[in-house]
Parts: sequence; structure tokens; C-alpha cells
Amino acid sequence: MLDERFRKVRAHVGGSAKVTVGVEGEPAPSLTWYKDDAPLRSKSNVIVDTGEMVSSIVMKRLGREDAGQYELVARNDWGTTKERFAVIVVGSMRLLPLIFLVNTLGCIVPEG
Repeated sequence: MLDERFRKVRAHVGGSAKVTVGVEGEPAPSLTWYKDDAPLRSKSNVIVDTGEMVSSIVMKRLGREDAGQYELVARNDWGTTKERFAVIVVGSMRLLPLIFLVNTLGCIVPEG
């Protein structure tokens, strides 16, 4: 079970978050991640790394659409167990003003 203080992951838009869950079982359980009760779909900013008894989810370049309820489900012949946690994405992406540089050397402006 996850420690209660780790059940909420708070990150800023554009930031990153990582959750690692250890799992024990014999036989070794199959591990499946869900987001908002649907199987987690691969995205360029979400990486799932599952080993024999541990699974991590790494989320980079977070957007508001990455916020939600995440769940790791472990299944084997003896049953099923789940760990659920919330990802909260706060703030907004800071946009820097665009600066256009114009080379004016050698530029001839006709009169008229």
C-alpha cells in the first residue's frame, strides 16, 4: 500500500512527476496502469517502466489533461489489488513574448 502522504501528486504545468509502486506476490503479478478508470494510453510525455516487482510512471511536460486519478492494478492467481492516487496539475504554462529580430543592414526603402 502507498503511504497516505503519497496518494496525491502535485506538479506544475510544464513540470514532471514520478510515482513508483512496489508489488510482491507469488506467482509474480501482472501490472496494469489506468487513468480515470480507463487503461493508460501511451503518450510521448508518459513513460511506464515495469520491472518484476515494481512499476513506475513518469510524466514529463505535464499539461492540465494529465491531471486525474491514476491506478496500478496487480493481478495473479490469488487475486487483485489496487493502488490509487491523484495527479493534480497546477498553474499555467508561462509563455515568453516572441521577439522578432529584423536585419535592417543593406535594406533599401524606395521613396514614393
